[in-house]
Amino acid sequence: MSPRLVIHIGDPKTGTSSIQRVLMDGAWQAPGLTMMPRAQLNDYPLANTLRKAKQRAKLEPRFTALARQIAASEADLAVVSAEQFWGVDPKALYEALRRFLPEHAESARVIAYVRPHAAHFLSGYAQSCKTGHFQGDGAAYLAHVQTGRILNCAPRFLAWRDTFGDRFTLRLFDRARLSGGDAVRDFLETATGRTDIEITAGAAQNETLTRPALAGVMLLQQRLDAAGIPQEVKTALGGEMAGLCNRGGGMGGEKLALDRALATRIAARFAEDAAALDAAFFP
Repeated sequence: MSPRLVIHIGDPKTGTSSIQRVLMDGAWQAPGLTMMPRAQLNDYPLANTLRKAKQRAKLEPRFTALARQIAASEADLAVVSAEQFWGVDPKALYEALRRFLPEHAESARVIAYVRPHAAHFLSGYAQSCKTGHFQGDGAAYLAHVQTGRILNCAPRFLAWRDTFGDRFTLRLFDRARLSGGDAVRDFLETATGRTDIEITAGAAQNETLTRPALAGVMLLQQRLDAAGIPQEVKTALGGEMAGLCNRGGGMGGEKLALDRALATRIAARFAEDAAALDAAFFP
């Protein structure tokens, strides 16, 4: 029998890197359950064939390679994981499954996580500053993202549910709501339907920087921007510097936080979207 297919779509900054590291390392086990080995840490290339028009020509070879890998596997489960799927039209993914993995099109499960809006805003701000995609304060970032799709969550998650029905699962990324307070355990239990899972190794990946560390990375990004360094290089260097700051206990200092005025503005701006999410997924 072919493995059951699970597609993990993010959102960004919801423990995705930690989940992918444990999956890549095979650092978990459950009696009598096997997962198809992963060839790479994440499936960004696969997601980007659906998300980026300039990569559309690579859709057939990448999905065909995945189909062959799954068909050849004797594992119980196959996981595709990339937070870049958050920006993909779910209908495009469904059509790709119908075309290249027809035996999985009507059975594949899709799992996503979403942060509450204020936490989502804060993690997105830190990530955008770290990678050099944004330079500015929190108020400027709110103006930058308030009409975008990433924080206006309800319509896109409803579109996933409309496409995949009850095979789509949205989990709230809140430590109090995650199984064991841990994103990796919660994902594995959700994906497998098992609770007798042992995680044998792994540590948090891509952790949020402290305020001093983020300030240092932003200073680096300003210098790179002034020098005309390409965005892909800025992203890579920002990620590497962030990793160095976090390694060995990090630089110390307070974590980034919202002041009352900005938190109030965020709550007001996204109140309708939050209410729609609660009504649809977290009643």
